[in-house]
Amino acid sequence: MSENDKYVLRKVFLNSYSDLVKTITKRLGSRERAEDALHDAYIRLERNGEVSAQSPRAYLVRMALNIATDTWRAENHPKRIPGVPQESRSILTAMGRDAALNAIDENPDAERVAVARSDLRRLNAILAELPARRRAIFEAIWLEGATPEQAADRFDLALRTIQQELKLAREHCFARFREKS
Repeated sequence: MSENDKYVLRKVFLNSYSDLVKTITKRLGSRERAEDALHDAYIRLERNGEVSAQSPRAYLVRMALNIATDTWRAENHPKRIPGVPQESRSILTAMGRDAALNAIDENPDAERVAVARSDLRRLNAILAELPARRRAIFEAIWLEGATPEQAADRFDLALRTIQQELKLAREHCFARFREKS
């Protein structure tokens, strides 16, 4: 996925989060599953390589629905182990359970996912408070991954101005995040 595609998908994700959840909830019948699938889609977007999306919103919805389908299948149709007799499967399942219990879970729990989603919504609202130029500079550097020098060229501003705008944007975000919700 090109950096521009990633930027567009991130922006659609942030700006249309509640609409995306509503759309996916209608198809899945569960807001919780819709949010989980959309969150997993965002994580996959960040990890994946080459992908081109002509319709970013439709792409995100389809990706989340595919993830929800895969999750449902995994939960409702356990994989068969080729070449292993049925009686041995319960032993392997028990061994797998023990290994799973002793493994470190790198996936966030439901509470951490909820907090992250809440923080994401809050950040989007806080960014909306910034003046247009400051927000555009912040997004160019933090979402698109542009360097301050590239942003200076893009916005036709001095590097010092870019650095100052970025500093003010960060200070605003940090200050607002420290405030009680």
